[in-house]
Amino acid sequence: MAMAGGARQALDQAMSEADWQRTVVDLARTLGWTTLHVADSRKEVVDRRTREHRLVGDCDASGLPDWLLIRDRVLFELKRQDGHLSTRQREVLDALDEAGAEWFVWRPADYDEAIQVLAKRLSAR
Repeated sequence: MAMAGGARQALDQAMSEADWQRTVVDLARTLGWTTLHVADSRKEVVDRRTREHRLVGDCDASGLPDWLLIRDRVLFELKRQDGHLSTRQREVLDALDEAGAEWFVWRPADYDEAIQVLAKRLSAR
């Protein structure tokens, strides 16, 4: 039985990024994908003088997709329903596109597409 559009939108909006990632990653693993997660491209540093802890961006990792899904091809990136790509993430994804990489930015509303893409196997090369 199909869920009414308004109810589905409310569920999509309420889903946290962590829950969304877990949903897609569990599906991908079930379908034979290897999953790799880069949790945070920032690193914690401690100011020796003040002992203050803070996160500092790693300029070499800035903009890299958080998730890599690998099987017969490599797929990238998951976001919460209202999550946005940073300028740097967009630049990295554009560079991946120019290099011929296949990537998606999936949000909860894209679940049906995620199922179709993850279930499809590419023919032998």
